[in-house]
Amino acid sequence: MTDASPVSVAVTPALGRARNTLALAVVGSAFVHAAFLAVPFTPGVHATQDASTFPVLEARLAPAEPAVTLQPVAQMTLPTLPEAAFVPMPSPRVEPTPARPPEPAPTALRSGELLVGAVPLESRARLGEALLARSLTEFPVELQFAPRVHEALKARYPEAALAQGIQGDVVVWIVVAPDGNVDEIEFAEGDPVFRDAVVEAIRAGRFQPGADHGAGVRAYLTLAFHFELPGGAPPGSADPGVR
Repeated sequence: MTDASPVSVAVTPALGRARNTLALAVVGSAFVHAAFLAVPFTPGVHATQDASTFPVLEARLAPAEPAVTLQPVAQMTLPTLPEAAFVPMPSPRVEPTPARPPEPAPTALRSGELLVGAVPLESRARLGEALLARSLTEFPVELQFAPRVHEALKARYPEAALAQGIQGDVVVWIVVAPDGNVDEIEFAEGDPVFRDAVVEAIRAGRFQPGADHGAGVRAYLTLAFHFELPGGAPPGSADPGVR
């Protein structure tokens, strides 16, 4: 027991010193950590200490995202407008297409409504050889006054020619007596359908006889009637032209 006392005395101070060192290390470590945490944190900046004194400490703190609280959307209420505020838009007015008036039906011509006047014949060649020969042998070549018509002759368009749409010229050779009466009527050309109307017009006319040296003489004159329908011949009718 006497030998163990010195050892016990020697070991006890060593253990006390170790315990004190450990306690100081724990307290120092706690102090360092507390000092580090007390420093304000700046994002993006690394907090470092001198490597010769302390080990390098690095910390990165991410800011916490704020909690999002969904609030219910308030229901929108539209203001109620008075009925007078609503003005109805007038619908576009569509003008009706005016109806095309029906074309008047062609009025059928009747005999007596269409008259054809006589004009002097311009070419004696249309008389034909027989009448030309008679004009040279039976009548004087020169006259002081040639026979003429007092009033214009008008021939009625025949109903038969109207119905069939016949058109054409009528050339007539007329012999006038010294007293002014008509002695002969000869047709040089023309459709026979017109002859009665031409004869009627000539008989109803008044003529001045030819004269030579102050006395009336027997002489001739030539006339032409041009029968033509208004607007031309209707479809299906006879071909117009000289007959």
